Amino acid sequence: MQLSVSKGPERFTVDGGLLGQPADDVQATIEGLGADLQVTRTTGRSDDVAAGAVMALDPAPGTELRRGDTVTLQVSEGPATAAVPDLVGSDPDDAEATLAALGFEVERTEGRSDAVSAGQVAAVSPDGTETFGATITLTVSVGPVQVSVPNVVGQSKDAAVAALEAVGLEASVTQFFGDTVLRQTPAAGEVVDPGTSVTILVTFG
Repeated sequence: MQLSVSKGPERFTVDGGLLGQPADDVQATIEGLGADLQVTRTTGRSDDVAAGAVMALDPAPGTELRRGDTVTLQVSEGPATAAVPDLVGSDPDDAEATLAALGFEVERTEGRSDAVSAGQVAAVSPDGTETFGATITLTVSVGPVQVSVPNVVGQSKDAAVAALEAVGLEASVTQFFGDTVLRQTPAAGEVVDPGTSVTILVTFG
C-alpha cells in the first residue's frame, strides 16, 4: 500500500503586471493558470488607463487564491475627466452634441449678451476640466442686455436727447414751439432693447 501526504490546499496568485493590459488578455491569462479561477468584470473610468484595459483587480495582485476562487476585473471605459471646450458663439445644438460626445450631461438656459448674437451660445458653465457625466449649462443668448428708459419729462430737448443717447437709445422728437419735454413714449422705467426709439413731445413747459 502506498500513502500520499497532503501538503495543504493549492495556492495561486495573480501577477500585478496584468494591470493596464487588455481585459480579454488578462482574463485569458487568469483562466490559463489551471486553477479553475472564475473571472467577472466591472467597469470604471480612469485618466491613466486606456479604455478596455484592466485598471484594478479584486482580490488585489499578490493575494493568495484557492482553486475555484473568483477574480474581478475592473475594466476602464475611458477617461474620468475631460476639458470643457470653449463653445461661446456656436450653435446650441452643435454645442450640446459636442458636450454629449465628451460624456457630459447638458442643460440649457437663456440670457442676454452684448457680445453674442441671439440664438448662439453666450456662456458655458462650468468651464475647465470636469468629471465624466457632469452637468454643463449652456446659456443661449436672446439678444443684447436691455436698458431702462430714463425719465426725461421736464427736461429741455437737448438734455433729453443726450440722456437717451447716453444709455444707447434713440430720440424721436416731436416739437411744438417751446423747449420742454411734456411726454415720452415708452414711459420712464420701461425696459427695452438698445437702439429703441423713444418719442418725446417737446412744447412749452
